[in-house]
Amino acid sequence: MLPAYLLYGDERYLVDRALATVLGRLEAQSRALRVRADEDGLVPRVEEALRTGSLFGGAPVAVVLEADTLREEQQLALLALLPEGDGAHLVLVATAPDMRRRLYATCLRNGVAFEFRRLPPPRVAAWLREEAASRGHVLTSEAGELLVDLVGPDLRVGANEIEKLSLYVTAGKPIDAEAVGAVVGSLRARSMLELADNLQRRNLGPAIVLVRQLVAQGNQPIAIVAFVAGQVRRLLATASLRRAGLSVDDVGRRLGVSSWVAERLSEGARRYDPRLLRRALLGLGAVDVTLKSSRVPPERILERWILGLSRGAGRT
Repeated sequence: MLPAYLLYGDERYLVDRALATVLGRLEAQSRALRVRADEDGLVPRVEEALRTGSLFGGAPVAVVLEADTLREEQQLALLALLPEGDGAHLVLVATAPDMRRRLYATCLRNGVAFEFRRLPPPRVAAWLREEAASRGHVLTSEAGELLVDLVGPDLRVGANEIEKLSLYVTAGKPIDAEAVGAVVGSLRARSMLELADNLQRRNLGPAIVLVRQLVAQGNQPIAIVAFVAGQVRRLLATASLRRAGLSVDDVGRRLGVSSWVAERLSEGARRYDPRLLRRALLGLGAVDVTLKSSRVPPERILERWILGLSRGAGRT
Protein backbone atom coordinates (compact mmCIF):
# COMPACT_ATOMS: atom_id res chain seq x y z
CA MET A 1 0.00 0.00 0.00
CA LEU A 2 1.15 3.55 -0.68
CA PRO A 3 1.94 5.82 2.29
CA ALA A 4 -0.39 8.75 1.54
CA TYR A 5 -4.12 8.81 0.88
CA LEU A 6 -6.42 11.72 0.10
CA LEU A 7 -10.16 10.96 0.28
CA TYR A 8 -12.32 13.95 -0.54
CA GLY A 9 -15.59 15.21 -1.98
CA ASP A 10 -19.03 16.53 -1.05
CA GLU A 11 -20.66 13.08 -0.86
CA ARG A 12 -19.75 12.45 2.75
CA TYR A 13 -21.20 8.96 2.95
CA LEU A 14 -18.96 7.69 0.13
CA VAL A 15 -15.93 9.41 1.66
CA ASP A 16 -16.64 7.72 5.00
CA ARG A 17 -17.02 4.34 3.28
CA ALA A 18 -13.74 4.83 1.45
CA LEU A 19 -12.02 5.62 4.75
CA ALA A 20 -13.44 2.45 6.29
CA THR A 21 -12.21 0.46 3.28
CA VAL A 22 -8.68 1.88 3.52
CA LEU A 23 -8.45 1.26 7.26
CA GLY A 24 -9.83 -2.23 6.75
CA ARG A 25 -7.16 -3.11 4.20
CA LEU A 26 -4.51 -1.72 6.53
CA GLU A 27 -6.10 -3.66 9.41
CA ALA A 28 -6.13 -0.42 11.36
CA GLN A 29 -9.82 0.22 12.12
CA SER A 30 -9.33 0.34 15.89
CA ARG A 31 -5.70 1.38 16.26
CA ALA A 32 -5.37 4.28 13.79
CA LEU A 33 -4.96 7.75 15.24
CA ARG A 34 -7.89 9.98 14.23
CA VAL A 35 -7.46 13.70 14.68
CA ARG A 36 -9.33 16.75 13.34
CA ALA A 37 -7.43 19.57 11.69
CA ASP A 38 -8.47 22.06 14.39
CA GLU A 39 -7.32 19.96 17.36
CA ASP A 40 -4.39 21.11 19.49
CA GLY A 41 -1.03 19.47 18.92
CA LEU A 42 -2.04 18.06 15.54
CA VAL A 43 1.43 17.75 13.99
CA PRO A 44 3.24 16.29 17.04
CA ARG A 45 0.45 13.75 17.55
CA VAL A 46 0.55 12.67 13.90
CA GLU A 47 4.35 12.51 13.95
CA GLU A 48 4.34 10.33 17.05
CA ALA A 49 1.67 8.04 15.58
CA LEU A 50 3.54 7.60 12.30
CA ARG A 51 6.88 6.91 13.99
CA THR A 52 5.64 4.66 16.76
CA GLY A 53 4.59 1.11 15.99
CA SER A 54 1.49 -0.35 17.58
CA LEU A 55 1.79 -2.77 20.48
CA PHE A 56 -0.54 -5.03 18.51
CA GLY A 57 1.54 -4.98 15.34
CA GLY A 58 0.81 -3.56 11.91
CA ALA A 59 1.97 -0.41 10.17
CA PRO A 60 1.32 2.91 11.95
CA VAL A 61 -1.66 4.83 10.57
CA ALA A 62 -2.81 8.41 11.20
CA VAL A 63 -6.04 9.91 9.88
CA VAL A 64 -6.46 13.70 9.63
CA LEU A 65 -10.11 14.72 9.32
CA GLU A 66 -11.26 18.03 7.75
CA ALA A 67 -7.82 18.20 6.15
CA ASP A 68 -8.80 20.97 3.74
CA THR A 69 -8.87 23.36 6.73
CA LEU A 70 -5.23 22.74 7.63
CA ARG A 71 -3.16 25.88 7.95
CA GLU A 72 -0.21 26.38 5.59
CA GLU A 73 2.39 25.57 8.26
CA GLN A 74 0.51 22.40 9.23
CA GLN A 75 0.38 21.28 5.61
CA LEU A 76 4.14 21.76 5.21
CA ALA A 77 4.87 19.94 8.47
CA LEU A 78 2.75 16.93 7.42
CA LEU A 79 4.35 16.98 3.98
CA ALA A 80 7.76 16.72 5.64
CA LEU A 81 6.61 13.60 7.49
CA LEU A 82 5.63 11.67 4.37
CA PRO A 83 9.12 10.57 3.26
CA GLU A 84 9.92 9.49 6.81
CA GLY A 85 6.85 7.28 7.14
CA ASP A 86 8.84 4.12 6.38
CA GLY A 87 5.87 1.79 6.24
CA ALA A 88 3.48 4.20 7.97
CA HIS A 89 0.34 5.55 6.33
CA LEU A 90 -1.14 9.05 6.45
CA VAL A 91 -4.79 9.40 5.43
CA LEU A 92 -6.23 12.86 4.73
CA VAL A 93 -10.01 13.26 4.65
CA ALA A 94 -11.41 16.47 3.17
CA THR A 95 -14.29 18.06 1.32
CA ALA A 96 -12.70 20.48 -1.15
CA PRO A 97 -8.90 20.57 -0.83
CA ASP A 98 -6.94 23.07 -2.89
CA MET A 99 -4.95 20.84 -5.22
CA ARG A 100 -2.48 23.65 -5.85
CA ARG A 101 -1.14 23.11 -2.33
CA ARG A 102 1.91 20.86 -2.15
CA LEU A 103 0.50 18.46 0.43
CA TYR A 104 -2.60 17.59 -1.57
CA ALA A 105 -0.73 17.66 -4.89
CA THR A 106 1.79 15.17 -3.50
CA CYS A 107 -1.00 12.83 -2.45
CA LEU A 108 -2.49 13.13 -5.91
CA ARG A 109 0.83 12.53 -7.65
CA ASN A 110 2.60 9.99 -5.43
CA GLY A 111 -0.13 8.50 -3.26
CA VAL A 112 -3.79 7.59 -3.64
CA ALA A 113 -6.42 10.30 -4.18
CA PHE A 114 -10.13 9.63 -4.71
CA GLU A 115 -12.87 12.22 -5.18
CA PHE A 116 -16.47 11.39 -4.27
CA ARG A 117 -18.98 13.84 -5.73
CA ARG A 118 -22.65 14.03 -4.80
CA LEU A 119 -24.63 11.92 -7.23
CA PRO A 120 -27.22 13.52 -9.52
CA PRO A 121 -30.80 12.33 -8.76
CA PRO A 122 -31.05 9.92 -11.74
CA ARG A 123 -27.82 8.24 -10.59
CA VAL A 124 -29.05 7.76 -7.01
CA ALA A 125 -31.58 5.08 -8.00
CA ALA A 126 -28.86 3.21 -9.94
CA TRP A 127 -26.55 3.46 -6.92
CA LEU A 128 -29.29 2.02 -4.70
CA ARG A 129 -29.68 -0.90 -7.12
CA GLU A 130 -25.94 -1.53 -6.84
CA GLU A 131 -26.18 -1.33 -3.06
CA ALA A 132 -29.00 -3.89 -3.09
CA ALA A 133 -27.04 -6.14 -5.47
CA SER A 134 -24.08 -6.11 -3.08
CA ARG A 135 -26.44 -7.67 -0.52
CA GLY A 136 -27.70 -10.26 -2.99
CA HIS A 137 -30.95 -8.57 -4.04
CA VAL A 138 -32.43 -7.19 -7.23
CA LEU A 139 -33.97 -3.77 -6.58
CA THR A 140 -36.64 -3.27 -9.24
CA SER A 141 -36.70 0.00 -11.19
CA GLU A 142 -40.07 0.95 -9.70
CA ALA A 143 -38.81 0.22 -6.18
CA GLY A 144 -35.65 2.28 -6.72
CA GLU A 145 -37.59 5.28 -8.01
CA LEU A 146 -40.06 5.05 -5.15
CA LEU A 147 -37.25 4.82 -2.61
CA VAL A 148 -35.57 7.94 -4.01
CA ASP A 149 -38.89 9.79 -3.93
CA LEU A 150 -39.43 8.81 -0.29
CA VAL A 151 -35.98 9.33 1.22
CA GLY A 152 -34.40 11.79 -1.24
CA PRO A 153 -30.81 11.75 -2.57
CA ASP A 154 -29.08 11.16 0.78
CA LEU A 155 -27.01 8.01 0.20
CA ARG A 156 -26.53 7.33 3.91
CA VAL A 157 -30.29 7.25 4.46
CA GLY A 158 -30.79 5.20 1.31
CA ALA A 159 -28.18 2.65 2.35
CA ASN A 160 -29.83 2.30 5.77
CA GLU A 161 -33.18 1.67 4.07
CA ILE A 162 -31.62 -0.94 1.77
CA GLU A 163 -30.24 -2.70 4.84
CA LYS A 164 -33.71 -2.78 6.41
CA LEU A 165 -35.27 -3.93 3.14
CA SER A 166 -32.69 -6.72 2.88
CA LEU A 167 -33.75 -8.07 6.26
CA TYR A 168 -37.43 -7.67 5.36
CA VAL A 169 -37.44 -9.61 2.08
CA THR A 170 -34.91 -12.26 3.32
CA ALA A 171 -31.81 -13.51 1.53
CA GLY A 172 -31.75 -13.53 -2.26
CA LYS A 173 -35.30 -12.24 -2.74
CA PRO A 174 -36.00 -9.22 -4.99
CA ILE A 175 -36.92 -5.88 -3.45
CA ASP A 176 -40.02 -4.50 -5.14
CA ALA A 177 -42.17 -1.38 -4.69
CA GLU A 178 -44.49 -3.24 -2.32
CA ALA A 179 -41.57 -4.01 -0.01
CA VAL A 180 -40.41 -0.39 -0.11
CA GLY A 181 -43.90 0.78 0.81
CA ALA A 182 -44.09 -1.70 3.68
CA VAL A 183 -40.68 -0.90 5.17
CA VAL A 184 -40.20 2.81 4.46
CA GLY A 185 -43.78 3.61 5.32
CA SER A 186 -46.73 2.11 3.47
CA LEU A 187 -49.17 4.95 4.20
CA ARG A 188 -46.67 7.67 3.33
CA ALA A 189 -45.53 5.77 0.23
CA ARG A 190 -49.08 5.45 -1.08
CA SER A 191 -49.87 9.09 -0.30
CA MET A 192 -46.71 10.34 -2.03
CA LEU A 193 -47.37 8.22 -5.11
CA GLU A 194 -50.96 9.42 -5.24
CA LEU A 195 -49.82 13.02 -4.84
CA ALA A 196 -47.38 12.64 -7.76
CA ASP A 197 -50.07 10.97 -9.86
CA ASN A 198 -52.64 13.68 -9.16
CA LEU A 199 -50.19 16.49 -9.91
CA GLN A 200 -49.28 14.82 -13.19
CA ARG A 201 -52.96 14.39 -14.06
CA ARG A 202 -53.65 17.94 -12.91
CA ASN A 203 -56.24 16.70 -10.41
CA LEU A 204 -55.64 19.59 -8.04
CA GLY A 205 -58.51 18.99 -5.60
CA PRO A 206 -57.36 15.46 -4.67
CA ALA A 207 -53.75 16.74 -4.54
CA ILE A 208 -54.74 19.30 -1.91
CA VAL A 209 -56.49 16.60 0.14
CA LEU A 210 -53.35 14.43 0.01
CA VAL A 211 -51.12 17.32 1.11
CA ARG A 212 -53.38 17.86 4.12
CA GLN A 213 -53.18 14.16 4.94
CA LEU A 214 -49.39 14.09 4.66
CA VAL A 215 -49.02 17.07 6.99
CA ALA A 216 -51.52 15.55 9.44
CA GLN A 217 -49.51 12.30 9.43
CA GLY A 218 -46.50 14.24 10.69
CA ASN A 219 -44.55 14.48 7.43
CA GLN A 220 -42.24 17.47 7.30
CA PRO A 221 -43.64 20.15 4.94
CA ILE A 222 -40.11 20.86 3.68
CA ALA A 223 -39.81 17.20 2.66
CA ILE A 224 -43.13 17.43 0.80
CA VAL A 225 -41.85 20.53 -1.04
CA ALA A 226 -38.64 18.70 -2.00
CA PHE A 227 -40.65 15.74 -3.30
CA VAL A 228 -43.02 17.95 -5.31
CA ALA A 229 -40.11 19.99 -6.70
CA GLY A 230 -38.57 16.77 -7.98
CA GLN A 231 -41.83 15.90 -9.75
CA VAL A 232 -42.07 19.34 -11.37
CA ARG A 233 -38.44 19.20 -12.53
CA ARG A 234 -39.07 15.82 -14.14
CA LEU A 235 -42.18 17.14 -15.88
CA LEU A 236 -40.21 20.11 -17.21
CA ALA A 237 -37.34 17.92 -18.38
CA THR A 238 -39.80 15.53 -20.03
CA ALA A 239 -41.57 18.37 -21.85
CA SER A 240 -38.24 19.67 -23.15
CA LEU A 241 -37.05 16.25 -24.31
CA ARG A 242 -40.34 15.43 -26.00
CA ARG A 243 -40.31 18.78 -27.83
CA ALA A 244 -36.81 17.89 -29.02
CA GLY A 245 -38.26 14.78 -30.66
CA LEU A 246 -37.11 12.09 -28.21
CA SER A 247 -39.23 8.98 -27.80
CA VAL A 248 -40.69 7.90 -24.48
CA ASP A 249 -37.98 5.24 -24.13
CA ASP A 250 -35.28 7.83 -24.85
CA VAL A 251 -36.81 10.12 -22.22
CA GLY A 252 -36.68 7.26 -19.72
CA ARG A 253 -33.00 6.64 -20.47
CA ARG A 254 -32.14 10.35 -20.19
CA LEU A 255 -33.94 10.72 -16.85
CA GLY A 256 -32.87 7.34 -15.50
CA VAL A 257 -36.44 6.09 -15.01
CA SER A 258 -38.35 3.07 -16.28
CA SER A 259 -40.44 3.21 -19.46
CA TRP A 260 -43.74 3.19 -17.59
CA VAL A 261 -42.63 6.16 -15.48
CA ALA A 262 -41.44 7.99 -18.62
CA GLU A 263 -44.83 7.36 -20.24
CA ARG A 264 -46.61 8.73 -17.18
CA LEU A 265 -44.38 11.80 -17.15
CA SER A 266 -44.99 12.36 -20.88
CA GLU A 267 -48.73 12.29 -20.31
CA GLY A 268 -48.36 14.71 -17.41
CA ALA A 269 -46.12 17.10 -19.37
CA ARG A 270 -48.78 17.41 -22.07
CA ARG A 271 -51.25 18.75 -19.50
CA TYR A 272 -49.11 21.77 -18.54
CA ASP A 273 -47.70 24.74 -20.36
CA PRO A 274 -43.91 24.68 -19.73
CA ARG A 275 -44.04 28.35 -18.72
CA LEU A 276 -46.48 27.45 -15.94
CA LEU A 277 -44.18 24.67 -14.75
CA ARG A 278 -41.21 27.06 -14.64
CA ARG A 279 -43.23 29.56 -12.60
CA ALA A 280 -44.41 26.73 -10.34
CA LEU A 281 -40.82 25.61 -9.73
CA LEU A 282 -39.77 29.15 -8.84
CA GLY A 283 -42.82 29.37 -6.60
CA LEU A 284 -41.67 26.32 -4.68
CA GLY A 285 -38.53 28.23 -3.71
CA ALA A 286 -40.75 30.93 -2.22
CA VAL A 287 -42.85 28.26 -0.50
CA ASP A 288 -39.71 26.83 1.09
CA VAL A 289 -38.75 30.25 2.49
CA THR A 290 -42.29 30.95 3.70
CA LEU A 291 -42.56 27.59 5.47
CA LYS A 292 -39.41 28.41 7.45
CA SER A 293 -40.48 31.93 8.44
CA SER A 294 -44.28 32.15 8.52
CA ARG A 295 -46.81 31.22 11.18
CA VAL A 296 -49.37 30.36 8.50
CA PRO A 297 -50.28 26.64 8.70
CA PRO A 298 -47.99 24.76 6.28
CA GLU A 299 -50.87 22.95 4.56
CA ARG A 300 -52.40 26.35 3.71
CA ILE A 301 -49.15 27.52 2.12
CA LEU A 302 -48.89 24.34 0.07
CA GLU A 303 -52.54 24.58 -0.96
CA ARG A 304 -51.99 28.06 -2.39
CA TRP A 305 -49.12 26.75 -4.49
CA ILE A 306 -51.21 23.86 -5.83
CA LEU A 307 -54.06 26.22 -6.71
CA GLY A 308 -51.55 28.23 -8.73
CA LEU A 309 -51.29 25.25 -11.08
CA SER A 310 -54.85 25.93 -12.22
CA ARG A 311 -53.72 29.09 -14.01
CA GLY A 312 -52.90 28.90 -17.68
CA ALA A 313 -54.17 26.59 -20.33
CA GLY A 314 -53.22 22.96 -20.31
CA ARG A 315 -51.93 21.22 -23.39
CA THR A 316 -54.14 18.14 -23.42
